[in-house]
Amino acid sequence: MKKAGETFHRMVRKALSRFSARRAPAATAAALAGAILSMLPLTGRAQYPTSGRLFTLQQSGPVSNRLNVVIFSEGYTTNDLANHFLADATNAMDNLFSYEPYQEYQNYCNVYAIAVPSINSGSTHPYYLTTNNTFFGSSYDPAYDYIITLPATGLVKMTNLVNSLLPQAGLPVVLVNDVLDGGGGGVADVISRGAGQREILCHETGHTLGKLQDEYDYGYPDLNLNIVTAAANTSQTTNPISWSAWITNGTPIPTPVNTMPAGTVGLFAGANYQTTGWYRPQEDCMMRTLGSPFCAVCSEALVKAIGQKARVPDNGNPATNGIITFTNLQSQLFSIIEPQPLTHNLANQWTVNGTPASGATNLTFLFSPGQYTNGNYTLKVTVHDPTLLVRTDPSNYLGGSLTWKLSVNVYQLNLDNIRLTSAGGFTFRASGNAPYGFVIQGSSNLMNWQALATGSLSGGLYYFTNATATRGSYYYRARLQP
Repeated sequence: MKKAGETFHRMVRKALSRFSARRAPAATAAALAGAILSMLPLTGRAQYPTSGRLFTLQQSGPVSNRLNVVIFSEGYTTNDLANHFLADATNAMDNLFSYEPYQEYQNYCNVYAIAVPSINSGSTHPYYLTTNNTFFGSSYDPAYDYIITLPATGLVKMTNLVNSLLPQAGLPVVLVNDVLDGGGGGVADVISRGAGQREILCHETGHTLGKLQDEYDYGYPDLNLNIVTAAANTSQTTNPISWSAWITNGTPIPTPVNTMPAGTVGLFAGANYQTTGWYRPQEDCMMRTLGSPFCAVCSEALVKAIGQKARVPDNGNPATNGIITFTNLQSQLFSIIEPQPLTHNLANQWTVNGTPASGATNLTFLFSPGQYTNGNYTLKVTVHDPTLLVRTDPSNYLGGSLTWKLSVNVYQLNLDNIRLTSAGGFTFRASGNAPYGFVIQGSSNLMNWQALATGSLSGGLYYFTNATATRGSYYYRARLQP
């Protein structure tokens, strides 16, 4: 996280120097250097509190099918919780959704707040000799590193609260009741409520949600960060390049800085705190400079991370379990519920036995059994997000489907193909589906019916013959046997 007016290198060097002087634990130094929190084994976690109060800030869909953002209170006394925690949490939510791509996909998110009281307000600032007794034990010094760290005990407490109140949490955010800017990312986002919260929060979600790495290139061997694994936005090779789908033919690889049009995706030297040996996709990005937009590659990673948590569609009606049997010609309306991005629509296609139904691209589909012969069918709706923010999605995080098993077993008869006989009588044909047989009936007044013959279909057909002519009007019908 690059703070305006001071390079990341200077912040980290001073932080490491100061913490080295007071012999900070290695885990704390690693968090300072990489802005990454590490979850330690959850041994003995029962000794930490699991109680807290859960509030809903935004409910856009079922928790089982949304990215569930959970904002925890840190450094909020009982009075602070009552007076302004929910307002602060709502402000953090609004800050997140004001930045792309979160703004486009805010309907894919539920947002909750978990309130737990601290003894003191604010966070601990060791450099200023300020110690506060807080629930999660946060600590940072904005004059030096700006990176808020949590001890292992704090992470265990957070995990216990999640398991107790909202096991489906997908993006935990610890909100520190401190006006001094600071943040951190990894297992959870940790942010203060300072003036720079919007940019810091979004940057840290790049780490926590998108698994993105920092793109700073302030390289100093003495930092010895030892980052050896590439991410969606960093690479150590010029071939292959994981984001090659975004690179226009003719773009030089590696890509020289300060020579390409704004927004060019290429392979720019400098990332992971090194000026050489690591590459980034664009010259600038939120993962490099606070306040910049996420680059195309980072946006794609975040959209896919959101889609991985919030798979579409949500559910269907009627339920997809079991077999739906049609025994008459009455049509059935099938429908789905799906979240919608802010500025574009999802693409839907209904198919019957793998064949796309013409024009069936809406949220509903009317299945008319009379249009199909008796038998078994598979009705499926496939949903895809045609967003321009994603070019490669091999895991299909942006798509999904629902399937219904149908059985058409409609009993019906048609009387047709009337022909005169040489004897002055006539014949007609019965066809359709009548597994238990039928009765041919006749009537002269449409009120009183007389059974004339009992029959069953052979090869789907049956022929009735009236050998003699019938004087006056006479009517015939077939009644299915139960």
